[in-house]
Amino acid sequence: MKKIFLFLSAMMLATHVQAEGVVIGGVRWATANVESAGKFADAPEADGGHFTFEEAQRACPEGWRLPTIEEFHILWISGSTWTKLGKSNGRMFGAGAGDDLVFLPAARSLSPHKTRGGTYNYAASRRDFGGYWSSTRASGNINYILSFDKGSVSRHGRGSLLNKFSVRCVFAGE
Repeated sequence: MKKIFLFLSAMMLATHVQAEGVVIGGVRWATANVESAGKFADAPEADGGHFTFEEAQRACPEGWRLPTIEEFHILWISGSTWTKLGKSNGRMFGAGAGDDLVFLPAARSLSPHKTRGGTYNYAASRRDFGGYWSSTRASGNINYILSFDKGSVSRHGRGSLLNKFSVRCVFAGE
């Protein structure tokens, strides 16, 4: 009985924290990646799904949206460290005074390779890489992303709209 109570308490806390998000530099971030369109992953360290840019536009649950490149800049200046949460490597952001912390797993990215039949197969990047869509277009078929690995973070990375990256949402409005 005690184990069931502890499990339910942890689940309620995780749901409450996800609904509230965490605030870093005045921006409210979801505490987990998007698993599938309209649904957050169950845990902060879960990779979640991978989405093309078009899919990412509709991925965030109601009340949440893709961050802008400016919001990724705010996250970047808050500081980060490479760490492990559960079994997942990634970056913990929000080391600044008064900020909450948010973990972004190094969930890889998927790059398209066109087949002879005109469809795409996707190949995964290395396991220590994380790439996250922003809503900000760079140019043509290129969009800005937040990308990182063990040694660095780029707040203005660029990704082809056909690549598949992770999605971490921000609250759509107060």
